[in-house]
Amino acid sequence: MVFFIVVEWWTHGLVSGTEAVVLTAIFGGLAVGVFAAQGFWVRTAVLAIFLALCVWMIQKHLKDSAKRYYLDKIRVYEAAIQSDPRNFAARSGLASAYYALGNLDTAIAALEVALSISPNLIKEQKLLNQWQRERDLRDNPTIVCRICHTRNVWGETVCYICRQPIVYSDRLSWINRLAAVLHHPYVYLPILVVLISTAALFLLPMRQAIVFIICCMLAALGWAILLSESKK
Repeated sequence: MVFFIVVEWWTHGLVSGTEAVVLTAIFGGLAVGVFAAQGFWVRTAVLAIFLALCVWMIQKHLKDSAKRYYLDKIRVYEAAIQSDPRNFAARSGLASAYYALGNLDTAIAALEVALSISPNLIKEQKLLNQWQRERDLRDNPTIVCRICHTRNVWGETVCYICRQPIVYSDRLSWINRLAAVLHHPYVYLPILVVLISTAALFLLPMRQAIVFIICCMLAALGWAILLSESKK
């Protein structure tokens, strides 16, 4: 099943040919490792990694199906806009489709163009303000209001929701810097591999530990590829 999903991704251009070969080799290696590994715990660990990556791939497959749906809608909206550049409904739908795909900046730009055509629409203006707020929270460090627990952009003095003063402390500054680093998922992969590898060296015989560590490195490589592809 995993092989067919990778082939479908490659057919639709979601991964390159090289990435498809690498993913197939990784999952094939893990599948062989399930049967080749000696010892109950090693085999169980390799099987757990293999199943976790299979679940990840299925979830990504469903996400990519939804992505293709919105890409089709974008093509329809763009064709309508080419026919009538002042088609507000098409431009608004285009912005919503980009937002559903996670392209927040493009969605904001599309909605700004739509509002330049019809500037007096309150609902769309509120939606634009909401998206711009999300972009500010995404691109800047944040702090949580102690009163209503709303996330605010770091540096604001008054809460966006309850309008109460925001209290800062030196400890919060360090926590905020650490959270900004840990926000990137790639930080966890090498840390997790090192921790699991260290535990394997202490708990397993040397040969089994080496097999297990190689499987972990293959799993981490596959996970990194999937993370990079999910952001495209």
